[in-house]
Amino acid sequence: MKDNSSSQTRERFLSQVTALFGGLLSPDSWRGITILVLPLTLLALAAHCLFSEAAQITVTHLFINIIAVLGFYMFIGTSGVASFGHVAFMGIAAHIQALLTLDLSTKARLLPNLPPWLAHAQFDFIPALMLTVMIVGIFALIIGLPFCRMGDAATSIVTLCFLVAVYDILQVWNDFTRGVKIIYDIPHYCGIWEAFAFAIGTITIARLFKDSIIGLGLSVSAENRDAAEAIGINVPRLRLCAWIISAMVMAVAGCLLTHFLTIVNYSQFGISYAFCLLAMLIVGGVATVSGAVIGAAFWTLVMELLDMLAEGPVIGPIDLPEIHGVTALGTGIVLIAVMIWKRDGITGWHEIDTRLSRRWKTLTSSRQISDIDSSLPSNQLMRNQWDCLQVKDISKSFGGIQALRDVSLELQRGKIVGLIGPNGSGKTTLINVISGMLKANSGRVLLDDFDITDQPAHGVARSGIGRTFQSIKIFPHLSAFLNVLSGAVSPAAIMYKDYEARARKLLEQFKLSEYEHILAGNLPYGPQRSLEIARALALRPSFLLLDEPAAGMIRKETNQLTDVLIQISHIFDLGILVVDHDLPMIMKLCQQVVVLNEGQVIAKGTPGEIQDNPKVIEAYLGKKHTR
Repeated sequence: MKDNSSSQTRERFLSQVTALFGGLLSPDSWRGITILVLPLTLLALAAHCLFSEAAQITVTHLFINIIAVLGFYMFIGTSGVASFGHVAFMGIAAHIQALLTLDLSTKARLLPNLPPWLAHAQFDFIPALMLTVMIVGIFALIIGLPFCRMGDAATSIVTLCFLVAVYDILQVWNDFTRGVKIIYDIPHYCGIWEAFAFAIGTITIARLFKDSIIGLGLSVSAENRDAAEAIGINVPRLRLCAWIISAMVMAVAGCLLTHFLTIVNYSQFGISYAFCLLAMLIVGGVATVSGAVIGAAFWTLVMELLDMLAEGPVIGPIDLPEIHGVTALGTGIVLIAVMIWKRDGITGWHEIDTRLSRRWKTLTSSRQISDIDSSLPSNQLMRNQWDCLQVKDISKSFGGIQALRDVSLELQRGKIVGLIGPNGSGKTTLINVISGMLKANSGRVLLDDFDITDQPAHGVARSGIGRTFQSIKIFPHLSAFLNVLSGAVSPAAIMYKDYEARARKLLEQFKLSEYEHILAGNLPYGPQRSLEIARALALRPSFLLLDEPAAGMIRKETNQLTDVLIQISHIFDLGILVVDHDLPMIMKLCQQVVVLNEGQVIAKGTPGEIQDNPKVIEAYLGKKHTR
């Protein structure tokens, strides 16, 4: 028995590792890479064969900018968290690379106070770059551990402080960075083809990362963190992964910039450069790899034209004077104009290949919740490893307000239990405690005999509990298919290798197939509710918690939803806890009903017993209506 358990654990671990980075890769990924690589290849060839030396320098700088902007994208674009601090990684890498590749005599002249082990170290370009990137990655891991557990706004502010701190350290650390003086005579290892090769490699890594399961997990966490945790995603861990990878990409950009300019100084890596790179990402489109590339190209071209204008170019017989400040003014005007024209950037939320290959259909009618096709055996969709969910003596308070007092209930697999009560009685609070969104002050939550009371939300989801929310929490900027797939590939269900087929089957069963490629935020209300339930089912849960699934529905939609939930319970053999104010629906749907009032259980029983219970009548209608 122990050997079998160990074998299953190993199989699950290997399945997760294999799938995380390559689980969603498809021909679309490589098509998107090719669409970006081809014009850059033509540009590199044209620059090498036809352009002047000044133009070649501009193109080389463009390729380095692409790498740096993609470094920003791989954290900001995937996690949705703004960071100003990534330029600090470029500055750190640039100085380390300079110290590792400087000629020994030059190093002795410029930096005479270096420790002997560094003063006598000299590496070629590639070994030095690999060592620099590794050092930056380790540093990013150390500082990323606290950063990635902060709130979004706090992370943005702290990364800005991090950039300022690194900038100041580089400025005053004379022994290693030469302080305010420039480190020069760095070997010129980076020309147009070296920058091009690294840019192509970075584009490939960025797109494959985005289309991996880690990338999808980061995307859904950026859309809605609570919903992401409810499908088993450990948001801080994924953000830490993106933070490290993006820092290493920024290190590559810093190394290339150093060997392109052959000088390095702290002043290159300040707030102004960070805002410039962020502007490139914002203009192109924060959410896409192609947006990062297009934004870098567009902004580099704009900057070159404005710099030419500021220097007073000669246009035919007209010799224009120098115009001071035109670059700053012009970039501001261009940024505002692009944001008015394209609020989400030039590419918006879709990669170029997606826009070219997908035919969007205009929906003329709204689909409502329909019956589920029961032809698919439940064991192809569900895990069902637990038989009973027990809530024992749960209490929860917020300051001086007691939201729950010694609440207990039991949910058996294959049964539907209703949880009702007046507004403010603690129903949603109890759902949040069970699902790990809130921590109980006392009491326990058990799956059979396994205690999940102290599990975080993503841990509860991985244990076999799916949930929906009172206010629909879908991922609006992802397609309906990706919404369901995000549940199917979460750590709660990733060991099953049929996740794409399973996601499409769930779409089919909920009559959502026609919406497969439509952004979830554009779906009608009924299909959005269906989509949220389908995403929860994709986890293969043993139990499903539904928080007011019929809220906002008309009676016809509510009746259809009731039939759907009954079929779900039978087909998938899972326990369902339904919170709703629609008493006719609860009475028709549930085998047992639990009633909360003022945070306490005041009644349990069958629907018939609950309807005649004087305490329930009093809680809803007042004392004068009791018999």
